[in-house]
Amino acid sequence: MKSLITRAAVLGASVMTAATLATPAQAAPTAETTATRSYYGAIAINSRTLAVGLMNDSSTRSGAERLALTRCKNYSYSSYCKNVVWVRNGCAAVAVKYDSKGRPVRYASAYGSSKWPTIRLAQKRAKGSSTTGTVKTRAWLCTTRYY
Repeated sequence: MKSLITRAAVLGASVMTAATLATPAQAAPTAETTATRSYYGAIAINSRTLAVGLMNDSSTRSGAERLALTRCKNYSYSSYCKNVVWVRNGCAAVAVKYDSKGRPVRYASAYGSSKWPTIRLAQKRAKGSSTTGTVKTRAWLCTTRYY
């Protein structure tokens, strides 16, 4: 019995030593560490030119929104950009409705847990109650998800 306890103590010490010597790059991610990661994405749109700025896989919501807004302003060269949707560990989409002459009438956004249902919801919101006009997806993104 005494030798069994000694072997268990030696085995426990060797396992503990191996675990403490492993660097974070070598250690396999556990369910606890992967479940707590959050990836944020944001979409900003210029209401006049429909230029879009996207930011994907940011570590914070404010960082994602700030960079999406900056990219929108860089692409459109004007200050009519605004953040329309943000998402954490999921997908976001923006759709635009055009009239019969090809002019944008309205836009709508949506977010969800997967790509296609989110895109369809944004298109449905952009279409509204009217049956005339064409609806097109302007932008979409999905963040990296670990769950």
